Amino acid sequence: MGEFGIASDADQGIFISAYLRGLLPTLFTTQKETELRSSWTGIMGWSADLIPWVGAVPSSLTSRSPDPAVKSERTEKWESVSGREWISAGYSGEGMTHAWLCGKAIAFMVLGLEEEEKVANWLPEEYRVTEKRVKEADVRKLKELY
Repeated sequence: MGEFGIASDADQGIFISAYLRGLLPTLFTTQKETELRSSWTGIMGWSADLIPWVGAVPSSLTSRSPDPAVKSERTEKWESVSGREWISAGYSGEGMTHAWLCGKAIAFMVLGLEEEEKVANWLPEEYRVTEKRVKEADVRKLKELY
């Protein structure tokens, strides 16, 4: 939790650095003294519920409305993806395991291919951005998760 709320990766997190300095010499015992020469942790990108946020950003958050629904030449359906804002973020320190397929899901959503590519079959429903989830998001609830 020491990394929560930090929006800059200019400084290394003290807890991560201390962990690496203690862990690495323990795991890799050698005759020589070991030292951590460099490390990088990056921005952790915590979400209020520790689950990624993937999908269209509700206009209730931005006060901007998407363009009116337009008929897609490709699908012959009325779609309201034009002018939407999208998010794939909040990986809570697990970006390498989540970002790739979340990004793929966003691409299909933006292109209006979500149903054709059966995104619902492989993107967990909990990741989706919904009005209900936005209303329930509260960082003070994190203490309940730990």
